Amino acid sequence: MTVPPTIIMIFGGAGDLTWRKLLPSLFDLHRDGRMPNQFAIIAVDRLPFTTAAIQKHVRDGVQRFARSGKAKLSDWNKFATHITYQQGDFKDPALYLTLAQRCAELDKKWKVKAGRIFHLATPPAMVGVIPQQLATAGLNQDRLRTRIVVEKPIGHDLVSARELNRML
Repeated sequence: MTVPPTIIMIFGGAGDLTWRKLLPSLFDLHRDGRMPNQFAIIAVDRLPFTTAAIQKHVRDGVQRFARSGKAKLSDWNKFATHITYQQGDFKDPALYLTLAQRCAELDKKWKVKAGRIFHLATPPAMVGVIPQQLATAGLNQDRLRTRIVVEKPIGHDLVSARELNRML
């Protein structure tokens, strides 16, 4: 089975969930040959990281939490080339325009419209904000190639959870 080119944007990309769970799991998939040949992981967060700093931070998480144990340097180096960082405020429309531009650049480079996965590893309050901003920027309009992944909990009570479900 061939997996089409994919862009994975992790909102909360500098957070604990990403460090302990998401990127170690993606590393394991990559090392097992289950990731696309062409993929990009864009860690999105408000913290002042650089791509080099996020790669170093993530490597520590992979070394501690990857299913397969400590990563060989060669495996890590291949994986790390796919990870970049984008600093921004989740409520700022300019962030989403920057992300749309990065997607367009990757589509052009790969000569195909890549799939997009938007993973919300964020506090529940952002679950209502990020999808609306993605829609405004036109990033989540392609229902064939776009997915939004939401971490639990959704909302702070039953009423807010139902409202977020309706909105999503």
